[in-house]
Amino acid sequence: IVRNDLDGGAGTFGLVLAADGVGSVAAALIVSQRGLPKRFMRVLALVWSMCSLPLLGYGLATAAWQLMVLGVLHGVLITTGLVIWSALEQTRVPREMRARVMSVGWFVAIGLAPVSFALTGPLAAALGASETLILAGIIPTVITAALMIGFRIWRENPPAMDDIDGDEIVVTGPAGMIDELEAAPGAVG
Repeated sequence: IVRNDLDGGAGTFGLVLAADGVGSVAAALIVSQRGLPKRFMRVLALVWSMCSLPLLGYGLATAAWQLMVLGVLHGVLITTGLVIWSALEQTRVPREMRARVMSVGWFVAIGLAPVSFALTGPLAAALGASETLILAGIIPTVITAALMIGFRIWRENPPAMDDIDGDEIVVTGPAGMIDELEAAPGAVG
Protein backbone atom coordinates (compact mmCIF):
# COMPACT_ATOMS: atom_id res chain seq x y z
CA ILE A 1 0.00 0.00 0.00
CA VAL A 2 2.77 2.44 0.98
CA ARG A 3 4.84 1.73 -2.14
CA ASN A 4 2.22 0.92 -4.75
CA ASP A 5 -0.73 3.12 -3.80
CA LEU A 6 0.83 6.03 -1.90
CA ASP A 7 4.19 6.30 -3.74
CA GLY A 8 6.01 6.09 -0.42
CA GLY A 9 9.28 4.41 0.37
CA ALA A 10 11.02 2.66 3.22
CA GLY A 11 11.00 5.84 5.31
CA THR A 12 7.24 6.17 5.06
CA PHE A 13 6.79 2.50 5.89
CA GLY A 14 9.09 2.96 8.87
CA LEU A 15 6.97 5.87 10.11
CA VAL A 16 3.84 3.71 9.91
CA LEU A 17 5.53 0.97 11.94
CA ALA A 18 6.90 3.53 14.41
CA ALA A 19 3.40 4.97 14.87
CA ASP A 20 2.21 1.51 15.94
CA GLY A 21 5.08 1.42 18.45
CA VAL A 22 4.14 4.86 19.81
CA GLY A 23 0.58 3.63 20.39
CA SER A 24 1.90 0.50 22.11
CA VAL A 25 4.23 2.40 24.44
CA ALA A 26 1.51 4.92 25.31
CA ALA A 27 -1.01 2.17 26.11
CA ALA A 28 1.50 0.20 28.19
CA LEU A 29 2.39 3.28 30.24
CA ILE A 30 -1.22 4.31 30.78
CA VAL A 31 -2.52 0.87 31.77
CA SER A 32 0.49 0.10 33.96
CA GLN A 33 0.15 3.39 35.82
CA ARG A 34 -3.63 3.31 36.22
CA GLY A 35 -3.88 -0.39 37.05
CA LEU A 36 -6.38 -2.80 35.60
CA PRO A 37 -9.73 -1.30 34.65
CA LYS A 38 -12.57 -2.20 37.02
CA ARG A 39 -14.33 -4.24 34.30
CA PHE A 40 -11.09 -5.57 32.85
CA MET A 41 -12.67 -8.51 31.01
CA ARG A 42 -15.08 -6.15 29.25
CA VAL A 43 -12.18 -3.91 28.24
CA LEU A 44 -10.15 -6.94 27.11
CA ALA A 45 -13.04 -8.24 25.00
CA LEU A 46 -13.59 -4.81 23.48
CA VAL A 47 -9.98 -3.98 22.59
CA TRP A 48 -9.14 -7.42 21.24
CA SER A 49 -12.33 -7.51 19.20
CA MET A 50 -11.41 -4.14 17.67
CA CYS A 51 -7.63 -4.48 17.27
CA SER A 52 -7.86 -5.80 13.69
CA LEU A 53 -10.04 -2.92 12.49
CA PRO A 54 -7.05 -0.68 11.66
CA LEU A 55 -6.14 -3.24 8.98
CA LEU A 56 -9.45 -2.42 7.31
CA GLY A 57 -8.42 1.23 7.41
CA TYR A 58 -5.04 0.37 5.86
CA GLY A 59 -6.94 -1.02 2.89
CA LEU A 60 -8.98 2.19 2.55
CA ALA A 61 -6.29 4.80 3.37
CA THR A 62 -5.40 7.41 0.78
CA ALA A 63 -2.49 9.10 2.61
CA ALA A 64 0.47 8.01 4.72
CA TRP A 65 -0.67 10.10 7.71
CA GLN A 66 -3.88 8.00 7.80
CA LEU A 67 -1.78 4.84 8.01
CA MET A 68 0.16 6.38 10.89
CA VAL A 69 -3.02 7.29 12.79
CA LEU A 70 -4.28 3.75 12.23
CA GLY A 71 -0.91 2.42 13.43
CA VAL A 72 -1.21 4.36 16.68
CA LEU A 73 -4.75 3.02 17.13
CA HIS A 74 -3.61 -0.55 16.47
CA GLY A 75 -0.76 -0.20 18.96
CA VAL A 76 -3.09 1.16 21.63
CA LEU A 77 -5.69 -1.57 21.16
CA ILE A 78 -3.40 -4.58 20.96
CA THR A 79 -1.13 -3.47 23.81
CA THR A 80 -4.00 -2.56 26.13
CA GLY A 81 -5.26 -6.11 25.67
CA LEU A 82 -1.79 -7.58 26.08
CA VAL A 83 -1.11 -5.74 29.34
CA ILE A 84 -4.47 -6.85 30.77
CA TRP A 85 -3.94 -10.42 29.54
CA SER A 86 -0.42 -10.58 31.01
CA ALA A 87 -1.66 -9.28 34.37
CA LEU A 88 -4.41 -11.89 34.35
CA GLU A 89 -1.96 -14.69 33.57
CA GLN A 90 0.26 -13.61 36.45
CA THR A 91 -2.54 -13.14 38.99
CA ARG A 92 -5.22 -15.67 37.96
CA VAL A 93 -3.26 -18.73 36.86
CA PRO A 94 -1.76 -20.96 39.57
CA ARG A 95 2.06 -20.93 39.48
CA GLU A 96 2.32 -24.64 38.62
CA MET A 97 0.20 -24.15 35.48
CA ARG A 98 1.43 -20.72 34.41
CA ALA A 99 4.11 -21.86 31.95
CA ARG A 100 1.67 -24.16 30.16
CA VAL A 101 -1.05 -21.52 29.98
CA MET A 102 1.39 -18.90 28.72
CA SER A 103 2.87 -21.22 26.09
CA VAL A 104 -0.57 -22.05 24.69
CA GLY A 105 -1.51 -18.37 24.70
CA TRP A 106 1.65 -17.34 22.86
CA PHE A 107 1.34 -20.23 20.42
CA VAL A 108 -2.13 -19.06 19.45
CA ALA A 109 -1.08 -15.38 19.41
CA ILE A 110 2.11 -15.63 17.35
CA GLY A 111 2.78 -19.28 16.60
CA LEU A 112 0.14 -19.34 13.90
CA ALA A 113 1.44 -16.14 12.24
CA PRO A 114 3.43 -18.07 9.60
CA VAL A 115 0.17 -19.68 8.44
CA SER A 116 -1.29 -16.22 7.97
CA PHE A 117 1.84 -15.08 6.10
CA ALA A 118 1.60 -18.10 3.78
CA LEU A 119 -2.03 -17.26 2.94
CA THR A 120 -1.66 -13.48 2.64
CA GLY A 121 0.55 -13.40 -0.48
CA PRO A 122 -1.63 -15.63 -2.66
CA LEU A 123 -4.80 -13.93 -1.40
CA ALA A 124 -3.39 -10.46 -2.17
CA ALA A 125 -2.32 -11.67 -5.62
CA ALA A 126 -5.83 -12.95 -6.30
CA LEU A 127 -7.90 -10.15 -4.71
CA GLY A 128 -5.55 -7.18 -4.42
CA ALA A 129 -3.68 -5.73 -1.46
CA SER A 130 -6.43 -3.33 -0.38
CA GLU A 131 -9.13 -5.98 -0.54
CA THR A 132 -6.95 -8.40 1.44
CA LEU A 133 -6.38 -5.78 4.14
CA ILE A 134 -10.10 -5.04 4.29
CA LEU A 135 -10.82 -8.75 4.80
CA ALA A 136 -7.99 -8.96 7.35
CA GLY A 137 -9.69 -6.17 9.29
CA ILE A 138 -13.20 -7.58 9.12
CA ILE A 139 -12.81 -11.37 9.53
CA PRO A 140 -10.76 -11.43 12.79
CA THR A 141 -12.93 -8.67 14.26
CA VAL A 142 -16.12 -10.62 13.61
CA ILE A 143 -14.64 -13.93 14.81
CA THR A 144 -13.13 -12.44 17.98
CA ALA A 145 -16.29 -10.50 18.83
CA ALA A 146 -18.40 -13.63 18.24
CA LEU A 147 -16.16 -15.69 20.54
CA MET A 148 -16.16 -13.00 23.21
CA ILE A 149 -19.95 -12.73 23.02
CA GLY A 150 -20.52 -16.48 22.68
CA PHE A 151 -18.42 -17.26 25.73
CA ARG A 152 -19.73 -14.17 27.56
CA ILE A 153 -16.19 -13.08 28.31
CA TRP A 154 -17.23 -9.52 29.11
CA ARG A 155 -19.28 -10.74 32.09
CA GLU A 156 -16.43 -12.53 33.84
CA ASN A 157 -14.02 -10.96 36.29
CA PRO A 158 -12.21 -13.96 37.73
CA PRO A 159 -10.72 -13.49 41.20
CA ALA A 160 -6.97 -13.11 41.49
CA MET A 161 -5.16 -16.04 43.03
CA ASP A 162 -2.13 -16.03 45.29
CA ASP A 163 0.59 -18.38 44.01
CA ILE A 164 0.92 -20.29 47.27
CA ASP A 165 -2.39 -20.82 49.02
CA GLY A 166 -5.08 -19.61 46.61
CA ASP A 167 -6.06 -16.51 48.62
CA GLU A 168 -7.58 -13.69 46.62
CA ILE A 169 -5.39 -10.75 45.63
CA VAL A 170 -6.89 -7.40 44.68
CA VAL A 171 -5.07 -5.76 41.77
CA THR A 172 -5.80 -2.04 41.59
CA GLY A 173 -4.08 1.32 41.45
CA PRO A 174 -0.85 2.34 39.76
CA ALA A 175 1.34 -0.66 39.02
CA GLY A 176 -0.98 -2.69 41.27
CA MET A 177 -0.11 -5.98 39.63
CA ILE A 178 3.61 -5.57 40.33
CA ASP A 179 3.01 -4.45 43.92
CA GLU A 180 0.74 -7.42 44.60
CA LEU A 181 3.08 -9.93 42.96
CA GLU A 182 6.04 -8.63 44.96
CA ALA A 183 4.01 -8.81 48.19
CA ALA A 184 2.81 -12.39 47.55
CA PRO A 185 4.35 -15.08 49.73
CA GLY A 186 7.24 -16.73 47.91
CA ALA A 187 7.62 -13.84 45.45
CA VAL A 188 11.07 -13.04 44.21
CA GLY A 189 11.92 -9.44 45.14
